[in-house]
Amino acid sequence: MISSLLYRLNHAPLWRREIRVWDRPMQAASLDRLVCLALHRSGLMGSREAALLPVLVRRGMQVVDVGANLGLYSLLLAGLVGNTGSVLAFEPEPNLFAVLRENCAKNAATNVRVFPYALGRTSGRASFQRSAFNSGDNRLGHASPTHEAVEVQVEKFDDLHPDSRPDFIKIDVQGHELGALLGMEQALARSPSVRVLFEFAPSALRRAQTEPRQLLQFFAERGFHLYETHQSGFEKMNDPESLLGRLRGTRYTNLVASRDSIDPK
Repeated sequence: MISSLLYRLNHAPLWRREIRVWDRPMQAASLDRLVCLALHRSGLMGSREAALLPVLVRRGMQVVDVGANLGLYSLLLAGLVGNTGSVLAFEPEPNLFAVLRENCAKNAATNVRVFPYALGRTSGRASFQRSAFNSGDNRLGHASPTHEAVEVQVEKFDDLHPDSRPDFIKIDVQGHELGALLGMEQALARSPSVRVLFEFAPSALRRAQTEPRQLLQFFAERGFHLYETHQSGFEKMNDPESLLGRLRGTRYTNLVASRDSIDPK
């Protein structure tokens, strides 16, 4: 009851405002998303990603954005791949999906296709938690004191796009990364040069009943090397145990999985 009331206050029509970020008009869906966009505009959020993505993504690439939220990064990726490339953007939360679609239309991003689905190992219906305070913390799972639940559609990527050969995949799904990746195994196998940028948060993975080492092992078994992102570039991860030791509590980092080597600079 309380989480539902807070959610409605956070998503009051008052906060549906437009703000320019990275030279693009972006519509906010809620107060927390308005604040998030303002922080990106000021450079207090997203500056590292905005600097590193052009190193990983080039014109003509086929990109998958899993957990697209408002579409800020989907649109950044769309600009990087240009008219000869494409972006498949997935966002299951109904209100965010509506604004994602609106933002793509507002920016005339004809090379972005949006889908109102979560990605998982199998297809079906699932409970999805909507955070009352932070739409960036939405995730699959049942309701909690600060999250109310809605039912969403989960799809297996390989079933939706059986011939897809992605060049770059971005995943940010609050601990459910392994499930999404297991549903993309055929696409990953068809794409030897694919690179995957994902959030690695051991606490979120454990909450989703995934042992963090399982996610690291998933990539190792498929011939990927892992690189940790830094403000100035990439650092190859040679010691998983040291990484896990650093990421205590709710700490997290961003990793890039690549079968090819990545220049650290």
